[in-house]
Amino acid sequence: MLLLTASIVSPALSQGFDARGPRPPPDGSTPADAPWVVGPPSPTGAVTLGLSWIEQPIVRLYPDGVVQAVLDDVLTAEVGALSPSLGPVQLGVVLPLVLSTRGEVRATTLADLQLSAPVSLLSGGVGTLRLGPLLRLPTGSPARYLGDRGIGLGGQLSGHHRSGPLVLAADVGLQHDPPTGSPDWPGGALALGALTLGVLPTERLGLHLGWRTRTSLGAPEAPSELGLSLKARAPSGAALSLSTARALTRGIGAPPLRLELAMSLSSPDPEPEPVALDRVAELRVLDRQQRPVRGARIRLEDDRLLQTDADGRVALPPDAMGILYLEAEGLIPDSLEIPEPAVGLDPLLVAVLQHPPVPITLRVVDPQGRPLATPPILEPEPPRPLILDEVGTWHGELPVGEWAVIIGAPGMGRQRRTVTIEPGAARVQIDAVIHPALGARSLELQIRDPQGDPIDRARLTLGDRLLGSTSTGGDLRIEGLPEQVGELIVRTETWDDPHPVQIDPETPRLEVVTRWPDGAVWIEALDPAGHPADAVVAFRGPAPLPPVPLGADGRRLFQLRPGIWTLAVSSPTLGIQERRIEILPGADPVRLTVVLQPEEAGDADLSIAVIGPEGPVAGAQVLLDGEPLGRTGPGGTLRALGLERGLRTLELDAPLLQAPAIDVDLFEGGQLLQIPVSWAPGALEIVVQDPDGEPLDALLTPEGPRRLPAIRLGADGLHRLALPPGRWELGISAEGWGSQQRTLQIPDTAEGLERIRVRLLPRDDDGGALLLEVQDPDGAPVRGARVTLGGQPLGTTTDGGLQISGLPRGATTLHVEAEAMQPVTQRIRIAGSTPIDLALDWAPGALAIDVLGPDGP
Repeated sequence: MLLLTASIVSPALSQGFDARGPRPPPDGSTPADAPWVVGPPSPTGAVTLGLSWIEQPIVRLYPDGVVQAVLDDVLTAEVGALSPSLGPVQLGVVLPLVLSTRGEVRATTLADLQLSAPVSLLSGGVGTLRLGPLLRLPTGSPARYLGDRGIGLGGQLSGHHRSGPLVLAADVGLQHDPPTGSPDWPGGALALGALTLGVLPTERLGLHLGWRTRTSLGAPEAPSELGLSLKARAPSGAALSLSTARALTRGIGAPPLRLELAMSLSSPDPEPEPVALDRVAELRVLDRQQRPVRGARIRLEDDRLLQTDADGRVALPPDAMGILYLEAEGLIPDSLEIPEPAVGLDPLLVAVLQHPPVPITLRVVDPQGRPLATPPILEPEPPRPLILDEVGTWHGELPVGEWAVIIGAPGMGRQRRTVTIEPGAARVQIDAVIHPALGARSLELQIRDPQGDPIDRARLTLGDRLLGSTSTGGDLRIEGLPEQVGELIVRTETWDDPHPVQIDPETPRLEVVTRWPDGAVWIEALDPAGHPADAVVAFRGPAPLPPVPLGADGRRLFQLRPGIWTLAVSSPTLGIQERRIEILPGADPVRLTVVLQPEEAGDADLSIAVIGPEGPVAGAQVLLDGEPLGRTGPGGTLRALGLERGLRTLELDAPLLQAPAIDVDLFEGGQLLQIPVSWAPGALEIVVQDPDGEPLDALLTPEGPRRLPAIRLGADGLHRLALPPGRWELGISAEGWGSQQRTLQIPDTAEGLERIRVRLLPRDDDGGALLLEVQDPDGAPVRGARVTLGGQPLGTTTDGGLQISGLPRGATTLHVEAEAMQPVTQRIRIAGSTPIDLALDWAPGALAIDVLGPDGP
């Protein structure tokens, strides 16, 4: 009997089947293509040359168990080709050649030619699905078990799916071959199937585990194989695969061992598009507070030197590489490495330089000046004891940040101070005097300057207790106090000391604000980004003064004698600007904000004087070519030095004022430019007072075409704002006082400043309301009419209207007067709501003048 590994057949040599087993499909030449199934479409096609060796594809079994090989050691070569994709269709052909055999059959011959034409049904991210016909032509020799007698026809469905490195592929098909007449291999209808699972460690290497079968539907068993294949591909398009398989179920087409070696050739891999690698092109240096560091010095590995601009930036040379060494005034030097060029690399490299720690000295004594034995505690977590020396002093350093020093001892009242370490701060000195605990009361003190900033080194005395000084946080918490502590006395070095404050027993916390000294000048210097600038101020005036640095926080208080002063503010890395101020005895403090710009190194100087409807305009922001140049001083002036010559554009930005942009031609030397400004459309000034003329911190509620928030006027009872065109209802109220309502129409072409004066009367919850309308003889509303009720001024009208609520009910006298009008006085009675319409007559000699131009009034 003849067996292909297990099946008994007739000993005839003309059974008409191909004993080699399933035919290999055309190879697509990629590592994702398993050698036993139809892979995904190959756009460029491929040509394959393969060799295979098959052990004992057919044997004869005798009843006594003797096995005799009919075919053995079959060595074949296959030439296969896969066409480029023709739309959804691809053509494939495999031509096998039997090179040698052993056993009873020895032959060198062609085997059956196999043709296929799979059509793509699905192709996309989920995978591919292909269906196509199979055609086998009988070019082999059926007399040698190496080919069938007739033509074989069939069809095959192939699927392929890849997820990451995993590839799953499967074939299912039917084929009809000529019948053989053998019970072990009847021929006729054949079932085809294959399933492979592959893994691709790289895009050029694939390892596949597969199972396949080809069985005659009338055969007693279904022969199947399990195989392993390794496939690699080079960029040139050449691929090499090595496969081995063993029978799972022995039978026709499933030999004990099969070895296959194939080489495929397809189009080379396309040349990769050149990838532009991004490189670091710019360095920005910041400090710990994310503020730019101007003038930071950067040294490259080849000793080239760079320096950052006002925004902390510097362009790096294209060939810069390796380590950058950074240093800046008042900061700890550091270094960092330039990253290698890479796709998606941020072209901006950011370096953060740290501020050095600040020296601090703490001295703690008792009322008799004796050192404290218990060490103070430094917080935050973890708390750290500060070991005092024999005189009660601790010397150390603290980095930038906020700290707390807690001082106490058994039987003594505790004290707590906040220590705020700012960048570039000088030495911090704290003096503390700890007193015996005399009670359970605690008191928190906060000492601030008129601008709300904490005051360092303020000396405090509470009753008869000298407490020492505040630290940079400006606060002090004291525990162990009796209920009655007396008055608090504050002494400072820079500010005028506040009056002594009597401490109420119920007061747990007290904030003390110092006063401006006579001749106070507060100077703040900023860089173009609005960060503090470490500038120097030089003085020219009634007394000689040396230049004074503003420090790392860019601000400082000066006290100048009366007279005219010129202040020059400069920075090593920014330009220089001048302000002219006048100090008057008893006048309010002068506040200067100077925005320094990078020095242009030109030879043009520009002096600007901004004149408004009320005189010089202080605090107007001046922009040169769109960049802030600074703000005008109290005299409305600003002087910028070292500008580039040429045509420049000058703009102004001042609250409630407007001025067109001006083109100015700067030339060598100095020039003075006077800029007149006018009120912005809808400019409004409102003043609210009590009946005695004292200002009220009233609440203004505007309602009109645009939604605006309620506005608190402040302690001076005055506020200016600009309203958009349209009709507005203005509500004015204050706690404990009555309220008024004003109607105001802002035209599209509004000019000038609308002034509203309001006097609020004490509120009467059971009172009535007055609705007053004042008109001129022509029926037009009268603006600015002064209204008095019962001898109390109520303010002025807007658009002739005035509404007041919370008035005492009953009879009273109403008096109204206006410019060029005859005053009117009449008795009225205030009820729930009292409307009054008054028509004023022209005063004798009143003259109305209308001025017309080409376009009208």
